[in-house]
Amino acid sequence: MNLTQDTLGFLLISSMAFLFLLIFASIYYLWKKTEELEKKTKSHSKRKGGAVTGDLLGLTGKEIWDFVVGEAEDVERVKEVKQRLVFVLQRHVEMILEQGLHDSRSGRISSPSSEASVGVFGEEITSWIPDSYSREFYEIGRSLNFSAEEDDLMREARLSLNEIVSSLVKELHLEIKIEAFVDRLIGALEPSIESKP
Repeated sequence: MNLTQDTLGFLLISSMAFLFLLIFASIYYLWKKTEELEKKTKSHSKRKGGAVTGDLLGLTGKEIWDFVVGEAEDVERVKEVKQRLVFVLQRHVEMILEQGLHDSRSGRISSPSSEASVGVFGEEITSWIPDSYSREFYEIGRSLNFSAEEDDLMREARLSLNEIVSSLVKELHLEIKIEAFVDRLIGALEPSIESKP
Protein backbone atom coordinates (compact mmCIF):
# COMPACT_ATOMS: atom_id res chain seq x y z
CA MET A 1 0.00 0.00 0.00
CA ASN A 2 2.87 2.36 0.84
CA LEU A 3 4.52 1.72 -2.52
CA THR A 4 1.35 2.63 -4.38
CA GLN A 5 1.01 5.95 -2.54
CA ASP A 6 4.65 6.80 -3.31
CA THR A 7 4.12 5.95 -6.97
CA LEU A 8 0.95 8.04 -7.14
CA GLY A 9 2.72 10.97 -5.45
CA PHE A 10 5.58 10.76 -7.94
CA LEU A 11 3.18 10.64 -10.90
CA LEU A 12 1.23 13.60 -9.53
CA ILE A 13 4.38 15.71 -9.08
CA SER A 14 5.66 14.70 -12.54
CA SER A 15 2.34 15.62 -14.15
CA MET A 16 2.30 18.99 -12.40
CA ALA A 17 5.88 19.72 -13.49
CA PHE A 18 5.06 18.76 -17.09
CA LEU A 19 1.96 20.97 -17.12
CA PHE A 20 3.94 23.87 -15.66
CA LEU A 21 6.59 23.53 -18.39
CA LEU A 22 3.90 23.29 -21.07
CA ILE A 23 2.18 26.46 -19.82
CA PHE A 24 5.52 28.30 -19.59
CA ALA A 25 6.49 27.26 -23.15
CA SER A 26 3.09 28.40 -24.48
CA ILE A 27 3.35 31.79 -22.78
CA TYR A 28 6.90 32.28 -24.08
CA TYR A 29 5.80 31.39 -27.64
CA LEU A 30 2.86 33.83 -27.49
CA TRP A 31 5.12 36.56 -26.11
CA LYS A 32 7.59 36.14 -29.01
CA LYS A 33 4.83 36.14 -31.64
CA THR A 34 3.28 39.27 -30.08
CA GLU A 35 6.67 40.99 -30.18
CA GLU A 36 7.05 40.08 -33.86
CA LEU A 37 3.55 41.39 -34.69
CA GLU A 38 4.30 44.67 -32.90
CA LYS A 39 7.40 45.14 -35.06
CA LYS A 40 5.37 44.48 -38.20
CA THR A 41 2.67 46.90 -37.12
CA LYS A 42 5.21 49.65 -36.46
CA SER A 43 6.81 49.16 -39.86
CA HIS A 44 3.44 49.23 -41.64
CA SER A 45 2.53 52.52 -39.99
CA LYS A 46 5.51 54.30 -41.59
CA ARG A 47 4.61 56.22 -44.74
CA LYS A 48 6.94 57.36 -47.49
CA GLY A 49 5.67 59.50 -50.35
CA GLY A 50 2.14 58.12 -50.01
CA ALA A 51 3.28 54.51 -50.47
CA VAL A 52 3.39 52.04 -47.64
CA THR A 53 6.96 51.22 -46.77
CA GLY A 54 7.54 47.71 -45.62
CA ASP A 55 10.12 45.24 -44.56
CA LEU A 56 10.78 41.54 -44.44
CA LEU A 57 9.93 40.51 -40.86
CA GLY A 58 11.43 43.69 -39.42
CA LEU A 59 14.41 43.82 -41.81
CA THR A 60 15.07 46.26 -44.62
CA GLY A 61 17.83 47.05 -47.12
CA LYS A 62 21.26 45.72 -46.24
CA GLU A 63 19.87 44.28 -42.96
CA ILE A 64 18.05 41.63 -45.02
CA TRP A 65 21.25 40.60 -46.81
CA ASP A 66 23.32 40.54 -43.60
CA PHE A 67 20.63 38.52 -41.80
CA VAL A 68 20.41 35.90 -44.55
CA VAL A 69 24.16 35.45 -45.09
CA GLY A 70 24.89 35.62 -41.34
CA GLU A 71 24.45 32.78 -38.91
CA ALA A 72 21.13 33.65 -37.27
CA GLU A 73 19.85 31.30 -34.60
CA ASP A 74 16.16 31.68 -35.55
CA VAL A 75 16.05 29.06 -38.32
CA GLU A 76 12.31 29.50 -38.98
CA ARG A 77 12.64 33.26 -39.38
CA VAL A 78 15.62 32.85 -41.74
CA LYS A 79 13.59 30.39 -43.82
CA GLU A 80 10.63 32.77 -44.06
CA VAL A 81 12.83 35.76 -44.93
CA LYS A 82 14.53 33.71 -47.66
CA GLN A 83 11.19 32.68 -49.17
CA ARG A 84 10.06 36.30 -49.41
CA LEU A 85 13.50 37.54 -50.47
CA VAL A 86 13.28 35.61 -53.75
CA PHE A 87 10.46 37.88 -54.99
CA VAL A 88 12.21 41.03 -53.78
CA LEU A 89 15.48 40.01 -55.48
CA GLN A 90 13.72 39.15 -58.71
CA ARG A 91 12.09 42.57 -58.90
CA HIS A 92 15.33 44.36 -57.91
CA VAL A 93 17.34 42.52 -60.59
CA GLU A 94 14.62 43.26 -63.19
CA MET A 95 14.91 46.97 -62.36
CA ILE A 96 18.71 46.94 -62.80
CA LEU A 97 18.46 45.01 -66.09
CA GLU A 98 15.80 47.46 -67.34
CA GLN A 99 18.02 50.41 -66.37
CA GLY A 100 20.95 48.90 -68.30
CA LEU A 101 18.77 48.24 -71.36
CA HIS A 102 17.26 51.72 -71.27
CA ASP A 103 20.68 53.38 -70.82
CA SER A 104 22.12 51.38 -73.71
CA ARG A 105 19.32 52.55 -75.98
CA SER A 106 19.75 56.15 -74.79
CA GLY A 107 23.50 56.01 -75.43
CA ARG A 108 24.51 56.76 -71.86
CA ILE A 109 26.14 54.92 -68.99
CA SER A 110 25.08 55.31 -65.39
CA SER A 111 26.04 53.68 -62.15
CA PRO A 112 23.36 51.34 -60.81
CA SER A 113 22.50 51.65 -57.15
CA SER A 114 22.91 48.72 -54.79
CA GLU A 115 19.71 49.76 -53.04
CA ALA A 116 16.25 50.04 -54.55
CA SER A 117 12.65 50.40 -53.43
CA VAL A 118 10.92 47.34 -54.77
CA GLY A 119 7.16 46.98 -54.99
CA VAL A 120 6.15 43.54 -53.69
CA PHE A 121 3.51 42.19 -51.30
CA GLY A 122 1.50 45.41 -51.75
CA GLU A 123 4.21 47.63 -50.28
CA GLU A 124 7.58 49.18 -51.06
CA ILE A 125 10.46 47.17 -49.61
CA THR A 126 14.01 48.47 -49.69
CA SER A 127 16.21 45.85 -51.29
CA TRP A 128 20.01 45.76 -51.30
CA ILE A 129 22.59 43.73 -53.20
CA PRO A 130 26.37 44.27 -53.33
CA ASP A 131 27.76 46.74 -55.88
CA SER A 132 29.54 43.98 -57.77
CA TYR A 133 26.24 42.22 -58.54
CA SER A 134 24.53 45.52 -59.42
CA ARG A 135 27.23 46.35 -61.94
CA GLU A 136 27.15 42.86 -63.49
CA PHE A 137 23.36 42.89 -63.87
CA TYR A 138 23.54 46.40 -65.29
CA GLU A 139 26.09 45.31 -67.93
CA ILE A 140 23.91 42.34 -68.86
CA GLY A 141 21.00 44.76 -69.22
CA ARG A 142 23.11 46.93 -71.54
CA SER A 143 23.93 43.85 -73.62
CA LEU A 144 20.19 43.16 -74.16
CA ASN A 145 20.02 45.98 -76.74
CA PHE A 146 19.38 43.72 -79.72
CA SER A 147 16.39 42.60 -81.74
CA ALA A 148 14.34 39.61 -80.58
CA GLU A 149 15.42 37.57 -83.63
CA GLU A 150 19.08 37.48 -82.60
CA ASP A 151 19.02 34.10 -80.87
CA ASP A 152 22.79 33.85 -80.35
CA LEU A 153 22.86 37.11 -78.38
CA MET A 154 19.85 36.00 -76.32
CA ARG A 155 21.61 32.71 -75.51
CA GLU A 156 24.73 34.62 -74.41
CA ALA A 157 22.67 36.95 -72.22
CA ARG A 158 20.85 33.97 -70.68
CA LEU A 159 24.14 32.20 -69.94
CA SER A 160 25.54 35.34 -68.31
CA LEU A 161 22.39 35.70 -66.23
CA ASN A 162 22.53 32.04 -65.20
CA GLU A 163 26.10 32.48 -64.05
CA ILE A 164 25.59 35.62 -61.96
CA VAL A 165 22.23 34.46 -60.53
CA SER A 166 23.86 31.17 -59.58
CA SER A 167 26.59 33.06 -57.72
CA LEU A 168 24.02 35.29 -55.98
CA VAL A 169 21.82 32.34 -54.97
CA LYS A 170 24.84 30.44 -53.66
CA GLU A 171 25.98 33.38 -51.53
CA LEU A 172 22.50 33.79 -50.04
CA HIS A 173 22.02 30.02 -49.57
CA LEU A 174 18.67 30.17 -51.38
CA GLU A 175 16.99 26.97 -52.48
CA ILE A 176 15.55 27.96 -55.84
CA LYS A 177 15.78 26.73 -59.41
CA ILE A 178 18.14 29.11 -61.14
CA GLU A 179 16.81 28.41 -64.64
CA ALA A 180 13.25 29.21 -63.52
CA PHE A 181 14.44 32.45 -61.87
CA VAL A 182 16.27 33.48 -65.06
CA ASP A 183 13.21 32.53 -67.15
CA ARG A 184 11.08 34.88 -65.03
CA LEU A 185 13.65 37.68 -65.47
CA ILE A 186 13.78 37.22 -69.24
CA GLY A 187 9.98 36.93 -69.41
CA ALA A 188 9.58 40.24 -67.58
CA LEU A 189 12.08 41.93 -69.93
CA GLU A 190 10.87 40.45 -73.24
CA PRO A 191 8.41 43.28 -74.00
CA SER A 192 11.23 45.81 -73.57
CA ILE A 193 13.64 43.75 -75.68
CA GLU A 194 11.08 43.23 -78.45
CA SER A 195 10.14 46.91 -78.56
CA LYS A 196 13.55 47.94 -79.88
CA PRO A 197 13.20 51.30 -81.67
